[in-house]
Amino acid sequence: MPTKPMVKTLWLIIAAAFLIGLGLSGLGFALGGNAPVGFGPGGMRFVDFRTGMVYNSRMEPREVDSDWREGVICASEIDTIRVESVSADIVIVPTAWNTEHEGMINYSIRPEGSLTYSTNTAGGVLEIRPAHDTGFFGFENINFSWREKNLDGEIIIEVPLGMRFDRINLQSVAGSINASILDADVIQLTTVSGPVDIGVVGNASDFANRLELTSVSGNVLIHKSYVNNLDLSQISGRSNIALAMLDDFSITSSSISASVVVGGDSIGRGSLQFGRGSRSADIATISGDVTLKDASLSSGALEDQPIGGVIPLGMAIESAEEDLVERGISATFYSDSGLSLEDGRWVWELLFEAEGERMPLIEYYIDASSGEIVKFEWDD
Repeated sequence: MPTKPMVKTLWLIIAAAFLIGLGLSGLGFALGGNAPVGFGPGGMRFVDFRTGMVYNSRMEPREVDSDWREGVICASEIDTIRVESVSADIVIVPTAWNTEHEGMINYSIRPEGSLTYSTNTAGGVLEIRPAHDTGFFGFENINFSWREKNLDGEIIIEVPLGMRFDRINLQSVAGSINASILDADVIQLTTVSGPVDIGVVGNASDFANRLELTSVSGNVLIHKSYVNNLDLSQISGRSNIALAMLDDFSITSSSISASVVVGGDSIGRGSLQFGRGSRSADIATISGDVTLKDASLSSGALEDQPIGGVIPLGMAIESAEEDLVERGISATFYSDSGLSLEDGRWVWELLFEAEGERMPLIEYYIDASSGEIVKFEWDD
């Protein structure tokens, strides 16, 4: 073909492609402003250019807000949660109350200080970790400046009530790990100096295959765990774990100066078998005491969880704000201390800053299941 007709044909093809693309974009806007932007786990990705919201192939919201501090992703796309925290507390909240994004996983990152986090949702993994500075040619600048900073805050992840993951991996340096329920085939919890407080691990109908706990100096408290295999390694601190079906465990213990008590019997270094011993617990501790007890003898509000679920933090704040209006008090939300046990009930601990009052602060304890106000008190 002569050069001139060939160039003309090429330009016609380019123009046709442009017009087709323009037509598809116009069609997308006509049908709600959505246009395809690429592929991801589960198929095509679409974006609504008016709001910036990204959808999966079933037109379910995938991410809200490009800000790393918060987002939402369809739960069906995630089978693993991996969180690394420096100083910020990690809070996992199973909830059936979040009707705005039902069937979604919501995350909220609220650090204090200059530390930032990065989020990634590739390959079925929701990963949240500190964002590292990069140097020349992409190499990380290794520094420990976070040690001198006043860091704090929370990483809160809301998951659909009753959802089971393949793996949950939570790692904390100088922050706590709190959850009313953790349900996954493999659960890995690592703490350097912060406490671990978990209500229920696994569930009665489908035991978690493995629970791995690693603690340097933080105390570990698990109110009830449905697990087939427990692996606990600690240096100092105390661990208190209630195991379902303790009468079917084979226990192996290695300690230097710590006491290891299983079902009321002290075993120190050695092994102990209950019943057939079809489940196993491997304990390695240097100076931190370990207590394993029968979960059927434990007490607490989470004994029969996950019935009822846990309300999200926002709903607890709204409950307190409504009460403030009824009391005629002008106050703004200041901070929260996450979930904790108060008189056998799981509660959200909230702090409000009062305006024009004799005492500057107000504390609220909100029942984490019902939203009921458990405690209201002034604080200076």
